Amino acid sequence: MGFLKGGIFTFLGLVLFVLLLFLSSFLTMSFSLEHDSVKSGLVPVIKDLANSVPATLERFDRFDLSEFDVSGVIDENYELMQYHCVNYTEYGFLFEGQMIDMPCSTLEGGKDAVIDKTAEDFVEGIYYKEYNCDYWDCVSQEKIPFFIVSEKSKDYWNGKFYSFLLPSLIIIALMFFFVDNKMNLPIIVGILFVLSSFSFSKISGVLLGLFSPDNSDFISSFFNILFSRSGSVFWIFFILGFILIAGGVAFWIWNWESVKKKFSKRDVRSIVKEEVGKNNMAKRGKKF
Repeated sequence: MGFLKGGIFTFLGLVLFVLLLFLSSFLTMSFSLEHDSVKSGLVPVIKDLANSVPATLERFDRFDLSEFDVSGVIDENYELMQYHCVNYTEYGFLFEGQMIDMPCSTLEGGKDAVIDKTAEDFVEGIYYKEYNCDYWDCVSQEKIPFFIVSEKSKDYWNGKFYSFLLPSLIIIALMFFFVDNKMNLPIIVGILFVLSSFSFSKISGVLLGLFSPDNSDFISSFFNILFSRSGSVFWIFFILGFILIAGGVAFWIWNWESVKKKFSKRDVRSIVKEEVGKNNMAKRGKKF
């Protein structure tokens, strides 16, 4: 029976470890797809997107961004903007299907300021666009990779995190029933948190290496956005694990101290003498 309980406990521990890796991934993508993180990471990509798409991907219509040239569009419209802004305060134009409303005051900063504002407004449109489809349907229907860095994508990964959180808590509850010493559970769970945080850090590091800018600026840029907060998630899981381990150790120490206080040296001697007396009586009974 003890072997069976130990096997079940070990299996539950492995399941929890895998679930923690999933939780780390989902939480990372949810954090990374916050508006400010996407904006700071995606605006530079948008500005140079026409030059960063690999030729192997351009063969597919859905990835054909060869005409996605912010600088080129602004060069073509800049003089018209200047002329228009003599009498108006705003200039509107279409860029990749989005209406960009350019304040004429932005022109005072020159073409670079207009390019930056166009890229920022385009990112805003991508992020808050109303996608009338499920996540994977959107992936197959929308022009990749823009959908995967949207608010809808953030909400999807956030939902996945919570859907995996409940099974993780259930596994921890089951582990409580199969662990031999209940006081060990916080320490064991804490160790799993720490191990999963280091494992996730290694896995994300390997993936970032595979999708490095040397291989493909296009792919790596969006992958880096999705995992830009992996360091923060590492520390969250590591600190949670450390707290559980420290709490478990503290509980052990407190329990030991309470046992020591409960029984004085005189009580211990009395208990020992009583047990020895019982053993001697039993031996004498066997002789007769």
